[in-house]
Amino acid sequence: QCYCNNCQKYFTEQLCFVDEGRRYTQRYEEYIYHRVQVTTVEQVKRDEELSWDQVQGIFNHQRLQVKKSHGERLNV
Repeated sequence: QCYCNNCQKYFTEQLCFVDEGRRYTQRYEEYIYHRVQVTTVEQVKRDEELSWDQVQGIFNHQRLQVKKSHGERLNV
């Protein structure tokens, strides 16, 4: 977060390599997504020192991104 001395408010700078509202870079999330595809959420959780919910959340977010980029229907 950044602070503006003029308006005295906090704001978050939008970065092109981090999806809006996300905490990790797109590249890291893609890495986690691919790791889960070849191992398990539990293994990735241990290796990356993340919670199960964090790994599953990243995986689900990336799965939706892949579906969108391939023009597939989203069955949510």
